[in-house]
Amino acid sequence: MNDDTLSPPFAPPRWLKIAISIAVVVHLWAVVAEPIRFSTRGPGGPSPAASAFRAPVGRYVDFLYLSHGYAFFAPDPGPSHLVAASWIDADGQPQTETFPDRNNQWPRLLYHRHFMLTEFLHNMHEPRSLPPDVPRDSVIFRDWRSGRDRYEMIRDGFANHLQHVHGGSAVQIDRVEHRMPGIPEFVEERIDLQNERLYLTLPDGLPAFDGIAP
Repeated sequence: MNDDTLSPPFAPPRWLKIAISIAVVVHLWAVVAEPIRFSTRGPGGPSPAASAFRAPVGRYVDFLYLSHGYAFFAPDPGPSHLVAASWIDADGQPQTETFPDRNNQWPRLLYHRHFMLTEFLHNMHEPRSLPPDVPRDSVIFRDWRSGRDRYEMIRDGFANHLQHVHGGSAVQIDRVEHRMPGIPEFVEERIDLQNERLYLTLPDGLPAFDGIAP
């Protein structure tokens, strides 16, 4: 019998096994880090612990675009968010526009693009002020200031584009939350998904207190 037929299959070197194991662990870390940060986000932003857990693999997450909106593919997708724009046209008449609007954005891909923009704006939102007991030299204050500046830049970009398209006065941008009906509303009242009481204009600040803003 030829001894070659009994030779073992190729065995990768130890360093290659270690490298592959590390790559698998890093990838799994990145896969779970983003939904953990997403699910722990509150009015003041994501959980510091979740952000610290994601930080070492943050660039990898962004490079592979693992930071998309998981909530919309979950069993309980939660509310969606729209943008309501208002302005005064050249004739002095008040005008409004809300998007995304499935009647105005067509084909469906265009509607989805608008939907991504409004959700992006909402996810970037930081309140216009902080509680007065937050020190101005703290990390929390600096992170908030940076986030608020970023949000205002994006919001103003929306407003400037709409003013360029429609003309008239400066455009005011409001975020609108469209919640899903509760089980009693749906089963007992047979409420329509477009019922006006399912829409809520979100405040720009935290109305429970008089905060501080530079």
